[in-house]
Amino acid sequence: EWSRLPRAHPEVERTLRGEFDALVGPWFERERAGRAKAAAAHEAALTEAEAIVVELESLGQTDGGSADLEHRIHALRRRWQALEDAHRPPRAASAERGRRDHDERPAPRGERPSPLPTRRFDAALGKAEAARRTALAREAAEARTRRLALIEAMRAIEAEADRVARGLAPPGPRSTIDLPAPIGDASALSPMLLARRDAALAVLEGHGDVGAWIERVEAATRQAIELALRAECCAGVESPAAEIAARRRIQVARLEDRLRGGAALDPQAEMRAIEDAWHALGPVDTSTARTVEARISRAAAAVHGQTA
Repeated sequence: EWSRLPRAHPEVERTLRGEFDALVGPWFERERAGRAKAAAAHEAALTEAEAIVVELESLGQTDGGSADLEHRIHALRRRWQALEDAHRPPRAASAERGRRDHDERPAPRGERPSPLPTRRFDAALGKAEAARRTALAREAAEARTRRLALIEAMRAIEAEADRVARGLAPPGPRSTIDLPAPIGDASALSPMLLARRDAALAVLEGHGDVGAWIERVEAATRQAIELALRAECCAGVESPAAEIAARRRIQVARLEDRLRGGAALDPQAEMRAIEDAWHALGPVDTSTARTVEARISRAAAAVHGQTA
């Protein structure tokens, strides 16, 4: 508007121009300072984004623990979210300016693309999450291996105690020092496993209730066969011909439960529950324990889609 005004006398023009510049100059200075500050913030945000992406990419190639990976991924996602929030365009303010300028509601516009390397972040995050899942699977497998070693050692001492209870081996003093490592340390055992170990030691040393032990073995053996049948029903694999009637009873009970409105269990979840119950069961007759272990393993392989 100033440039379109008629020109005044040169002296008047210079005076007015000086007054005008004195008024608008500070506004231009503030605008330039604001742009410089915004440019510096933008550069800092890109540097921060690059650091986040690089760290995520390194996590995708690590073989660390799942808990540490989860913690670091969560922290990086929070940092990234803070960057995105800071660079999200102020859509409400833009709409308000449009209404003032045009005296009408402006047509909706697409959101301004983010200046951050979003695709690299998404790709790096996907690889980091995959590394976390791999770590979880590895830790689960390691925990399962340790648990199976513990159960195997427990079943070995229970088998020895069963031989003593049935008069097939003499009793004698035992020391926890001589026990296999997984069960020699009482502090590493759950109360249930500690009770199983101590009951077996009592029989081995000759001061346990032999009659109660034999009854316990017979009851656990029946439960073990029941678990094997449940596993075979869950997996849809064949059971021994001699146990067809017992299997049919289990199938009928499952059907009746469904008819009463019971929810159908996920096969993998049901199989895990059966395996947990089997590992917690003891003491079991030695020959039956070997057979049941093989039957449950075969059924689990079928459920999990593995080759037995």
